[in-house]
Amino acid sequence: MSTAIELRTDPNSCLNKVRSTEPLFLLRAQDKFAAPCIELWIALTEAAMHAGEGSPGLAAKLREARSLLRAMERWPTKKVPD
Repeated sequence: MSTAIELRTDPNSCLNKVRSTEPLFLLRAQDKFAAPCIELWIALTEAAMHAGEGSPGLAAKLREARSLLRAMERWPTKKVPD
């Protein structure tokens, strides 16, 4: 699971791999739609993996996404994004 500070300080984080001009969409745990979006991303990614697509590190990325999903589901406050 990645927190904001981990993403900012880890030179190998996905955030630090993004090119400066690449569009990026951020989901926060307080966003009531974040967990469902991650569930859908997991399902689509698993389907792609079973179809033979993806890199060797994809299984690890899926484990990380599931861990993040569980943490987001436990987040105490939820709201519609503002």
